Amino acid sequence: MKRRSLLAVFALGATCLLAVMPLAAAEPPSWTFSAVDVPGATWTGAYKVNSRGDIVGYYLDKVFHGFLWRRGEASPAPVNVPEASLTLAFGINDSGAIVGRYNKEGKTHGYLLSGDTWVFPFDYPDPANRFNAALDINEAGEVLGYYNTLGLPPQPPEGLGVRGYLCSNGGFSSIQVPGATFTGPEGLNARGDIAGYYRLGDPPSWQSHGFVWFKSDPEPISIDFPGGTETRAHGINARGEVVGRFLDSSNVQHGFYRDDTGDLIRVDVQIPGIAVGSTRVLGINSSGDVVGEFYDSNMKQTRGFFGQRTHR
Repeated sequence: MKRRSLLAVFALGATCLLAVMPLAAAEPPSWTFSAVDVPGATWTGAYKVNSRGDIVGYYLDKVFHGFLWRRGEASPAPVNVPEASLTLAFGINDSGAIVGRYNKEGKTHGYLLSGDTWVFPFDYPDPANRFNAALDINEAGEVLGYYNTLGLPPQPPEGLGVRGYLCSNGGFSSIQVPGATFTGPEGLNARGDIAGYYRLGDPPSWQSHGFVWFKSDPEPISIDFPGGTETRAHGINARGEVVGRFLDSSNVQHGFYRDDTGDLIRVDVQIPGIAVGSTRVLGINSSGDVVGEFYDSNMKQTRGFFGQRTHR
């Protein structure tokens, strides 16, 4: 499931003289990071960002709530499904439609919020369905998520039986990486390309592998960060750039960025005066700006971040 690299050969001059010229390595992208903290929260996670710079995610006070932080506004707006005991916001498109999941009466469902209109539950139509989460939404209004039909330990969403779904024009289709016992799609772009992660075998010995599944390809491409013990992809933008996280040999989480040629670079949040213990990159927009979570070793708290692309 790996894409081949391309070799370009150039013929120069009217006499067909061949010259071997070293190609300058492209400078990797870079970002300027800032913390995203919901006031009064003990945990903040920024999950996706749209092209306007609006961010959705979740925060913890006594329970988890979703949030929408519009670019330029001083504070976020809470996102709470009516009468739910827990709400998380996972995806936002350029029109401002939001998707996520919520808990109510001991069950987990997906939801869609468009303007002031709620659609909930937003669940994959399977009578054996026991767990739902809507993870992303693109400009066409297609919704990406996953569901669980088994409910075996370890409990969903990490357990056996998890599969992805795509809802397009009101119709649901199931998504499963060939041979996988777990398929968790996380990111969806305007073309319908999908990023996520999958697992082979059974717990506890299984490991996570990232994937990107281009709509034009019959099978996904695996993403395994070199030297990492597991890899998960979480976001993809219109250019096909993918972000996610991986575990190193010391069990420390780092972010990663994959460009549209398949090259991978490590991404770690760096903010002056803050001791960053780990990084998870969860979303990327069309400008290449990123969002996610980092662990503040001084505050001993998970905090969100926004990374503005400074080199493209």
